[in-house]
Amino acid sequence: MKFRIFAAVSLFALIFAFGFTACEPREKPPIIEVDFKFTDITENGETVGYTIDGFVDRVSLADVVIPDSHNGLPVTAINEKAFYCNPGIVSVTVSDSVKTVGKEAFYGCANLKSIKFGNEVVTVGELSFADCPVLETVDFGDKLKSIEDYAFSQCVSLSSVVFPSSLESIGECAFVGCENLKKAGLNEGLKTIADCAFGGCKSLKEFIMPESLTSIGWGVIMFEAGSVGFVPPGDSSNKLTKIVISDNITEIPDFAFSKSNISSVRIGKKVRTVRYSSFYGCGLLESVVIPVSVMRIESYAFYKCESLSCVYYEGTEEEWGKIIIGKNGNDISSADKYFYSETRPETGGNYWHYENGVPVSW
Repeated sequence: MKFRIFAAVSLFALIFAFGFTACEPREKPPIIEVDFKFTDITENGETVGYTIDGFVDRVSLADVVIPDSHNGLPVTAINEKAFYCNPGIVSVTVSDSVKTVGKEAFYGCANLKSIKFGNEVVTVGELSFADCPVLETVDFGDKLKSIEDYAFSQCVSLSSVVFPSSLESIGECAFVGCENLKKAGLNEGLKTIADCAFGGCKSLKEFIMPESLTSIGWGVIMFEAGSVGFVPPGDSSNKLTKIVISDNITEIPDFAFSKSNISSVRIGKKVRTVRYSSFYGCGLLESVVIPVSVMRIESYAFYKCESLSCVYYEGTEEEWGKIIIGKNGNDISSADKYFYSETRPETGGNYWHYENGVPVSW
């Protein structure tokens, strides 16, 4: 347990000390005509295309349109740090020829407000749009497969993102610290969401996992990123009204939803283990639906869930008794238990059924 707490503190220390202050604020320079820098892509000694490396001089355009070709050949990538910490850029339009956006390509662009990706972009690289504090609009193309680690971290003005059905993976801390993000539209096709991908996104109103999702990471939507100590949960004014866990997830990892303002949750039908502190500090959580697949609920999984009053178990009382439940810090132990019955039981006891998809006691 000590190791996991140490690892948690270490991860968030890295997140918030990673260099999000590398770019000093500067006023926007005058808008002038500039040229882009390009690097040849060669095969067998012949140039077959280009990557873009930024501007020829240390100047800027307010509205950057990445060209689709240069010298009659396609521009297929935006290179690492191509427009790093450029304060003059306000909008970016990426052409359909571009397939990848490199690491830190637009990192720290202090005045960047909108991005429109071309339909051929497959990968948005690590830290590529991190620490862009006024970024409000992101329009993804329809072939995007991967958003890499920290790609949009600390984009505090971003309020909504809708991902294409082509997206397969969201990297570690990809949207960490996007504290005003209210909507993250996850579509079928998504397979993995890595550690702390939406950590600190404390304005989220719903988090609905598609059935294609098979893996979620540690602290995936931990609302108070960086705060893992056993202290009372923070501001409860923002309420996460809806959360749906994919039926193809097999475990809920450590701190996955800790300190989020969940009022109710249905755990997916293939989950076998609810890990350490996964719902820790969810002070507004009132009810949870637990499937018969669950074999283990670890210590502190439901610690400081003082409002938790109803556990709707999809199996029998006998089956519930076989679940291994950690004895330390589990408010789930004191909550009322209801056992599933399709029809009203003739005998007394705590039983429940679904009405229009909502758990209701008999």
